[in-house]
Amino acid sequence: MATGARSVVAAGDIGVVVTGDGNQFQFVASPQRVATSNYRYQVESLAAAEFRGRSQELARMAEFCTAREDADSAEGAYWRWLAPAWAGKTALMAEFVMEPPAGVDVVSFFITSRLNRQNDREAYCEVVHRQFYALLGEEEPAVTEHTREESLLAAMDRAAALCESRGRRLVLVVDGLDEDCGVLAGPGSHSIAALLPRSPKHRMRVIVAGRPHPPIPDDVAHAHPLRSGAIDRWLPPSPYAEVVRREAEDSLMRMLQAGGLARQLLGLVTAAGGGLTATDLARLADTRPRLVEKELSTVTGRAFRVRTPHWSSQDADASASGVYVLAHEEIRRSAVELLTDEELAANRERLHEWADDYQARRWPPRTPEYLLRGYGQLLRAQGDTRRLVRLAGDAHRHTRLWQRSGSDLDGLDELSTAFEGLVAGGCGDPAEVADAFVLAVQRDALLSRSDSLPDALIAVWAGLGRVRRAVSLARARQSEVACLRALVEVVRVLVAKGELQRATEVADEAAQLADAVAGHGRREAVTYAVVMLAVVGSTNRAYNMACTQVPQQGQDEVLASAAMAALYAGQRGTAEILARAAAASLPDTVPVMEAQAMILDSDCPRAVAVIRTVGDRGLRAQLLADAASAMAEDGHTDAVLVAEEALAEAVAEGGQRALIAAALAIAYAGEPRRAGEICRSLSDPFDRMTSLARVAAVLATSGEVGEAADLAHESAALADKVTADNQRADGLTMAAVALALARQHQSAVELLAPLRSAVAREEAAADMVRGLAETSDDLQRATELAHSLSSPRSRSRALAYLAAAHLAAGDRARAQALAQEASDATRENTGWGNFHHVAQLATVLAQAEAPGLAVEAARKIDEPDRQAMALTQAAGAAASDKPGRGADIARKISSPVRRS
Repeated sequence: MATGARSVVAAGDIGVVVTGDGNQFQFVASPQRVATSNYRYQVESLAAAEFRGRSQELARMAEFCTAREDADSAEGAYWRWLAPAWAGKTALMAEFVMEPPAGVDVVSFFITSRLNRQNDREAYCEVVHRQFYALLGEEEPAVTEHTREESLLAAMDRAAALCESRGRRLVLVVDGLDEDCGVLAGPGSHSIAALLPRSPKHRMRVIVAGRPHPPIPDDVAHAHPLRSGAIDRWLPPSPYAEVVRREAEDSLMRMLQAGGLARQLLGLVTAAGGGLTATDLARLADTRPRLVEKELSTVTGRAFRVRTPHWSSQDADASASGVYVLAHEEIRRSAVELLTDEELAANRERLHEWADDYQARRWPPRTPEYLLRGYGQLLRAQGDTRRLVRLAGDAHRHTRLWQRSGSDLDGLDELSTAFEGLVAGGCGDPAEVADAFVLAVQRDALLSRSDSLPDALIAVWAGLGRVRRAVSLARARQSEVACLRALVEVVRVLVAKGELQRATEVADEAAQLADAVAGHGRREAVTYAVVMLAVVGSTNRAYNMACTQVPQQGQDEVLASAAMAALYAGQRGTAEILARAAAASLPDTVPVMEAQAMILDSDCPRAVAVIRTVGDRGLRAQLLADAASAMAEDGHTDAVLVAEEALAEAVAEGGQRALIAAALAIAYAGEPRRAGEICRSLSDPFDRMTSLARVAAVLATSGEVGEAADLAHESAALADKVTADNQRADGLTMAAVALALARQHQSAVELLAPLRSAVAREEAAADMVRGLAETSDDLQRATELAHSLSSPRSRSRALAYLAAAHLAAGDRARAQALAQEASDATRENTGWGNFHHVAQLATVLAQAEAPGLAVEAARKIDEPDRQAMALTQAAGAAASDKPGRGADIARKISSPVRRS
């Protein structure tokens, strides 16, 4: 039940809908952060220093891309250059991308092993996804490893449609399909080629290039154009490319023969797989960056090229951050063959020591990009599972990756690779069992972070104009129902801001998601989708979805809920139609709708007349109480009389909920003492406790702080009579909010002390912040309380409520700062805060005959009682086979009672 003076509560046989002035926010629009792609810098670094010739080939490509007629088949939308190594394929493709024909928008990706993380499906998705959103002029959504491919394909389709609507054409260019390291023999292939569209839409064209000998990957569909020779064009080798080849090969041999710094730099770049800056190389070679640059800028260094870093191209100092790679894949292969195994091993050991140093310092802000992106790929290529496990299980590394990249995809990718390495090795040793469990815990922590983001925070991001971010955060949730619940708030915010078109797009997407939900969550998922469609005014779709996807006995309840949501979103026509549709089995829906509309319009006397026609007495009492509260706020002298009428109806009906509503109405109407007496007459201790707290809040907001504090303490004193832990927590939280509104903040916090666990106390404190944020003008103390919370989850939720309050007040800058702080708080969970995870790990290790590791795992639990519980479980597991080992674990329990 909402506590605001103009709250409206609908219950009884039409379902339950809660709203009120506290939920009506005025949002200040802000410009969207449009995605930008810096991949052009990467293409520039791949382009020939002096591109010559190929005018005929470029003209043919331009003609293919600008032809007015549509392709007569899927093959007609594809063009494939085939040529051997050193023919000049990459130079030609780069020139085309840098200087596209008029009327053509190009999105490109160059597959190469010379650049770290630029030769697999994940890199393709990341790079091309950003280019599509830059072309769309929208903020790029954050995606998970599970949603990135579907998001990429959807963005491709939308970008092609946008280009077509502008009289232009989208062309996707992919070079080096033969260098895709994700291609395997067999059904386990995950190639870039398989992500290329089978039937390009909206007049889109696709140009690819590669060598002729690698077969098409197994995961490419049999009917895909890539399997057709009709798309092939043979590219004759360029004489200029041959010159570059000879120069690079000569340079390679000179560096090998020169020895000293030149050979050392060659060895380091070869061992690393490329991607090292001059500063990185100087650190590894124990020299100065200037000497590295001088060495690699001479004729000796023609075996190298300078590339733009993946992330640093967006930094202010990007001009000084170029990374060195070998000039061609064939040069890289030659270097591997010509350097000795001992040299390569020694250089890899330097890289390991370098990485160990940064890991020991918890990956500080200036961690080199190579260590965050390229080093993991090196470990994967070398099959170094031990180091990869240590790297992938590092929570501090996950945080730094998220800060640099904006997502958890890199961290999840490392975790998956490390886990697969353990599984491939058999995972039989107890230490490997522990490693596997640690990786699972960390993976669960990364995946659960999206679920821990409060709905309020997602709504705030939408209110700040970061709609794509809000939608992507909702999408990232593992539960479809949780995703849809968050999207409801996003849609409401967009409608309140007047962005009906965007709200409709989100609602349409939500309807498709709900349609795919099966099982016990389907009814709830469909209800959320119907509500969203109603909120955006899609009356027919809302009605049809309710009637076709909800069992007949529940259809009218869903329609009634959607009608209420539409009413509060300002969609009066939709609300009326859906209410009348629901009236077939819920006849009170129409008068309830009419009365609530009148209350919103401050036409309370007419609303009272309509309410009196409601057939359900309990519902009638609650609606009269809400009308009385609104009348009191507007200064109507008849508010007391309507409140008395509500009380009489509630007494006659006999329900506790109606009596509580009447008591609050009487309090709002200026008789709080009498309201307190009504609350004390309630039979249920929980109802008595919470209703007294609500009346105390009314007193506090009206300035009667002394009486409010007394009533709040009286409410809290009833906690011992409430048996359910969750109800006790709710009651104490409401009493604490009333005390805080009465300016007794320390006493309010102390009221939460009886709660049985630190988690419950912090969750209650977050709820207290919510109550203050929604009902108090003084947010400073609420902010202090939010910052005092140690639980990242509780602190994030509290900060989200404060961000919403500041946004409602028009302080967009403060709201954005708090929203970012709330988002950052969710990153602090390392996975070890989950008692059940750690206790299970300790038990598994004990059963795997690793008692020392079991004790070490259990001691990661900070709370003494829970640590003792985990050790007790582990001791029992070990004792089932070997009592002596169980006893050894038991002796590590600090609590004498549990130890005995």
